[in-house]
Amino acid sequence: AVTRIADMGVEPYLLSSSLLGVLAQRLVRTLCPACRVAAPPSAGEQKLLARDVLTRGIVAVFDHPERGFYIIAERGGKRVGSLLITHEWSDWRNGGWWWIQSVYVMPDARRCGVFTTMYREIESRARATSGVIGLRLYVEKENTGAQATYEALGMEPAYYSLYQLAWSATDAKRT
Repeated sequence: AVTRIADMGVEPYLLSSSLLGVLAQRLVRTLCPACRVAAPPSAGEQKLLARDVLTRGIVAVFDHPERGFYIIAERGGKRVGSLLITHEWSDWRNGGWWWIQSVYVMPDARRCGVFTTMYREIESRARATSGVIGLRLYVEKENTGAQATYEALGMEPAYYSLYQLAWSATDAKRT
C-alpha cells in the first residue's frame, strides 16, 4: 500500500506524516494536564543525530515493513510519544523477539502514562501475533528512571550484556 501511494506521486515527507497519523489513531488518549511533569533530558537525548541519516532510516522502515513499524501516541491531536518495533529471530526458541527501540516521550508528557499506553499496545499486538516469543529493549545503564518503568510493566533485566562493533559512515561508504 505504501509503494502504491508513493507511485501516485505523494512526496515521501507527506507520506510519512500521514502514516504516522494513521498509526496513532489507536493510541489517542486524553491525559490529565495536571499530571504533566517536565523532566530534564537524559544523556541519550543529548546525543546529536545526523538529521539526514535519521530521516533516511525512518523512511526505510516505511519502505520495508519487514524491518519494523512505529507506534505513535497522541494527546489532543498532538504527537507526544513514539517507539519503533524491530524483529529478531531466535533459532534457540524457534520464534521472534520484538525489540522496542527509539523510545521517545515529549518532556511535557512524561509521567502521564504515554509510554505505558504504547507498551500495553505493543504487548497486546505481540501476544496476538503467531511466532512472537516476547519483547526486548535496551536501555542506557544510567537511565534508572526508565529501568524502573520497564520493571513496573513486568520486564526484567536480561541475562545478556550487549556488545557491538559499529562502522563509521566513512567505513560504510567503502562497502
